[in-house]
Amino acid sequence: MTLAGFLLYFGTNIDNALVLIACLAGHDHGRRRAVIALFCAGLLVLLVSLVLSEALDDFGAWPLNLLGLAPLTLGLWGLWSGWDGAHAAKHTGTLAMIGLTLSNSTDSLATMVSLLAERPDYVRLPVAAGYIAGMLAMMAVVGLLLNRLAGAERLKRWAGRIGPLVMIGFGLFILADTAGDRL
Repeated sequence: MTLAGFLLYFGTNIDNALVLIACLAGHDHGRRRAVIALFCAGLLVLLVSLVLSEALDDFGAWPLNLLGLAPLTLGLWGLWSGWDGAHAAKHTGTLAMIGLTLSNSTDSLATMVSLLAERPDYVRLPVAAGYIAGMLAMMAVVGLLLNRLAGAERLKRWAGRIGPLVMIGFGLFILADTAGDRL
């Protein structure tokens, strides 16, 4: 389950990493701002997920599967509108980057709540540990890549395409009523 938490964080935050890199590449203190944004948003999503999953764990899998509509809708909207987060580049302060990352983390929240609420309580700690490990790994990767990709126009274009596709994939996974919903 630790691996599930790691993959959940990494999979649902690839879009955040790409958007932060596209917004902050070449900016003063860009690395620090990106790491702080990923850390604050990731920690808040984890805490809210743990609280919500505890409140919702008595529900059956079917209503919880409806949480998949959030990332699915956001992913489809992102593909349709062509949103790439580049409009946030003019407001690259740390708080703006935390807000951008949080606003782009509903897929993480919905996926984490669905995963935790559909499983026994004892898996919460290993999943949370894997989630935190994924968050630390993502912060390290973004920190290493950020200054090396200054002015990467290709990355700005791909950030708007990859993020929505990842959200659509996780949304469909949550919506699917699989045998793993009640391990």
